[in-house]
Amino acid sequence: MEFITDESLKQKMIAKGKYIDASLVKLNIPANIVALVDKNIAQKYKILPFNYDEEHQTLYIVCNEDALLEQDEIEDIFSTRLNATIKLVLTDNYNLKEALKYYYKVDLNTQSMAHEVQENIEDNAPILNKVKNIIADAIEFGASDIHFLPYKFNNRYSIKILYRINGKNVNHSADYDFTENEIPRISMAIKRLDTSASSDMLRKNMPNKGSFLTKDKLGNDVDVRISTMPMVSGMEKVVLRLQQFLSKQKTLYDIGYLSKDIDIIKNQLKICPTGLFIITGPTGSGKTTTLHAQIGEVVKNADYEKIVVTIEDPVEIYNPNYCQVQIHETEDNATNFSSQKALQVILRQDPEIILYNEIRNKTDAETVIQAGATGHQVFTTLHANDCITAISRLLDLGVSKVSLLNQVNLISSQRLIGILCPHCQREYKLSESDKILLSKEDSGTS
Repeated sequence: MEFITDESLKQKMIAKGKYIDASLVKLNIPANIVALVDKNIAQKYKILPFNYDEEHQTLYIVCNEDALLEQDEIEDIFSTRLNATIKLVLTDNYNLKEALKYYYKVDLNTQSMAHEVQENIEDNAPILNKVKNIIADAIEFGASDIHFLPYKFNNRYSIKILYRINGKNVNHSADYDFTENEIPRISMAIKRLDTSASSDMLRKNMPNKGSFLTKDKLGNDVDVRISTMPMVSGMEKVVLRLQQFLSKQKTLYDIGYLSKDIDIIKNQLKICPTGLFIITGPTGSGKTTTLHAQIGEVVKNADYEKIVVTIEDPVEIYNPNYCQVQIHETEDNATNFSSQKALQVILRQDPEIILYNEIRNKTDAETVIQAGATGHQVFTTLHANDCITAISRLLDLGVSKVSLLNQVNLISSQRLIGILCPHCQREYKLSESDKILLSKEDSGTS
């Protein structure tokens, strides 16, 4: 399995302002800034203030990875004493040791610090190895998600590890032996795998998201999406979504629709060269796969080459013939590349077909309606229980009845049907009544 190296991660964090590689001694931090942190506190937590934003009452503190485990305690200290929020920025242990010695005259024993660093590495290595094994096993089992749920019961740390396989959660906690000391550190170990530079690894009290690539046993790429959620226990629940890149795009026939439904879809795709094609269904029900199959049907039957642009988060099905856009949402408006911004730019790129990942709010709804009204085929998804509910949902999002009638060509709803486990399935001989019932369902009668 291939993961990001420590050096690559450090460079990404430097670019995001989350890591200081330059000498802290040479920064000449003003004495009034240094004085904001008491010498004893600096020595205890191995932290050093280097900037204070008066306007936002934010104190910027440089630290090593050990301080991240005590972030809540550090935040409480400065919230009480300075009425300020803190932002932690990482640096290496040697740089921090020299800076503490220079600014506070604190001489941390080099041998002791080296021992702590080695101890930290030895503590984290088993966690990372176990996490990598869990991911590899989950891919082998065909899981779509991995849930890490740490909890504390009777003053002891435990963790649930669940694989979602064919829509059902399967408990694999007993397969992996984490020590009590390792369990609170699992989320931090998983965050170290992130290569997207989109998650703020230093935050423990806010949700984070990121992603990285790994490979299955056959060498095929697997995209892993990270989602963390802080809990009242002070630990974080982590969910990893596993998305295998398809080497071949599925067709409408591969997905499992009945022939009569495929005929309806193909007819709408043919007679409606502009407007919206919407798929509803729960998360993980294959909506994006179906959208790509519908687009593939249009492209295959076109009498000229169509320009296709997709807006996804992340790009799940790679197609070298499409312009595929990965959105990157940040809190900074200057660098925030949202779905709406991407679509506004794409409308000036002269495409015929647009895949818009999801209609989530009024702005999304207005944008896709505008795209459909300006001569584009727009394929998108919507969270709704069924096709009828989707219409109500669009009206609630501000889509007018006129736009709904003029722009929406097709709404389809789908669910995944769980397949039988190969180890549990048993041969069953159909009765005559079973055969009659199945033949009626296949023909669409009731």
